[in-house]
Amino acid sequence: MERTIKFIWDYFGPPAIRTAEHHNIHLREFAEAEQLSIQKTGFEKHSDEHASAYILLAENDALRLKDVLKPHKAIVEKDA
Repeated sequence: MERTIKFIWDYFGPPAIRTAEHHNIHLREFAEAEQLSIQKTGFEKHSDEHASAYILLAENDALRLKDVLKPHKAIVEKDA
């Protein structure tokens, strides 16, 4: 079974939450346009001035798209 990779973009400061929400919209549109096998996107509020947007990708898609998407960080998801 192929691993799932989570690409993450962190945002800081007063506009962090709205920026992460907005980035999530673009990630969802990208996943649909590219017809990716895993199309889960989202955003998380960590504090009033820190939020992140993310996309879950199959490992082969992640390797192919890392230079296009330029995530701030990536992790292997345990239970995707």
